[in-house]
Amino acid sequence: DRESPETYRRAITYYMRRLREANEEIKRLNYLLAQQEVRLASIMREKSECIKLCKKQQVQLDKFYKAQK
Repeated sequence: DRESPETYRRAITYYMRRLREANEEIKRLNYLLAQQEVRLASIMREKSECIKLCKKQQVQLDKFYKAQK
């Protein structure tokens, strides 16, 4: 019982469509990942700025307490 060429063509067409759909999903997910990476980089920069500000404020607070003694 050999499959007909039409059966193979239908199978190939089906799997090609599935591959195209999978490729589109990969593109969509890569775009979302890139957005998240940009957002993460922004948050990390903001965190670093906050740490610097906290350290600066701590130095000023230490100087204030030292002056009070």
